[in-house]
Amino acid sequence: MSNLQKIRLEKGLSIRELAVKSGVTASAISRLETVEGRKATRLTVYKLEKALELPEGTLVDLLDTGLSERARKRAFEQHAKKEDHQKMLNPLVA
Repeated sequence: MSNLQKIRLEKGLSIRELAVKSGVTASAISRLETVEGRKATRLTVYKLEKALELPEGTLVDLLDTGLSERARKRAFEQHAKKEDHQKMLNPLVA
């Protein structure tokens, strides 16, 4: 039994109830509870901790601490686009 599942059951919540309360999909919660090694984003962990009324860091075992190469590339490209857009809007900023 995963840490998330144990806490959810202790709080008396179904997966669907936690999904509604947290804004995280029921299928994502189910995967986090059942798939070994499944990791979540910081936002997802934050939402689950808040919905379960847990101190920050309680579900740190779910946190994806590394980005895949594809995600790293996408983040870099988004940052570059944002910088280009800001330069177009304000050409005096170096």
